[in-house]
Amino acid sequence: MVFVDTIYVACFSLIMLSVDLTSPHIKNKMSKREFIRNTRRAVAGINDEFAGHLYDNVYLVGHVAPKPRA
Repeated sequence: MVFVDTIYVACFSLIMLSVDLTSPHIKNKMSKREFIRNTRRAVAGINDEFAGHLYDNVYLVGHVAPKPRA
């Protein structure tokens, strides 16, 4: 059960990062250093390098999930 919770928290942090980086309403975007620090606190045992790669992927690709069609 702990593994499932870890994945849930990691996915949630990626979604929140995606919203933070792409929303025009948020002026102070989360830095890579802040994301790594916050993720390390929330997800036990995550590697800083891996969290950095997650940040880079969201930063370069954009949204984690596609926008819904109207």
